[in-house]
Amino acid sequence: QVRRLSDLLAAMRKPIPVQLVSDKRTQVLVYHVGDLGSFESKRLELTPGEYTVVGRCPGYRDVRRTISVKADQASVGPITIRCEEKI
Repeated sequence: QVRRLSDLLAAMRKPIPVQLVSDKRTQVLVYHVGDLGSFESKRLELTPGEYTVVGRCPGYRDVRRTISVKADQASVGPITIRCEEKI
């Protein structure tokens, strides 16, 4: 049981590649990670868990996505985050 728990804890610490795609105009923020700025494509290494990704662009409605990163995944994405609805 101790070995199994040790293996599970090690898996939870292992970063998983996450691919985000945007439009070079939307400012992207991942809560508890940081402000990523604007980009066309960005690869992150995130430990397993739930993450909220927010996109902001002046004159457009903010976009919010929740992504789940699981320890048994090889990678996540691509996740598209871009503001498209004008206000």
